[in-house]
Amino acid sequence: ARHNMLRDVIFETASSADLGPSREERHLLPGTSARPGDVTIRRWTNGRDSAIDVTVTSPLCPTNVSGAAAKAGDALDKAVKRKSRETAEDCRREGLVFIPFAVETLGGFHQGAVTQAKLLASALARCKGIEEGEVTGQLFGRLSLTLMRANSLMLSTQCKDADFPL
Repeated sequence: ARHNMLRDVIFETASSADLGPSREERHLLPGTSARPGDVTIRRWTNGRDSAIDVTVTSPLCPTNVSGAAAKAGDALDKAVKRKSRETAEDCRREGLVFIPFAVETLGGFHQGAVTQAKLLASALARCKGIEEGEVTGQLFGRLSLTLMRANSLMLSTQCKDADFPL
């Protein structure tokens, strides 16, 4: 749910900016119905179609703790490398730009996600005639609040399942 909620914010922002995005588009890679990205935007990166793939990772996951403790953003870097290793080459062969959009459960954004959010905000500001800094702040606020909301929903579900009082 957390992943889908963030995907929807990106999709709705791209839609509001009249970028004509598609959500969970199939058949972008010939011979498969795999969806290499959560949001596809035509001619987004240097005139090339782009697949933005949202991933949420936790620095508190046992496989991430030691790296996250040693270097801020280490869990994000690992998530981007994993996503890229799994999908980027297939996308490149088809002329599709693969863009991982990695976010940490505790609120950190990978630099690539920051760049994409700023580009989306810029496109929305141009489309709506609103000051870019204002739109950028609103988009980051919306992404952050969506992440916090999704985290709280997960926690409340866990408490219900474990018979803890809320």
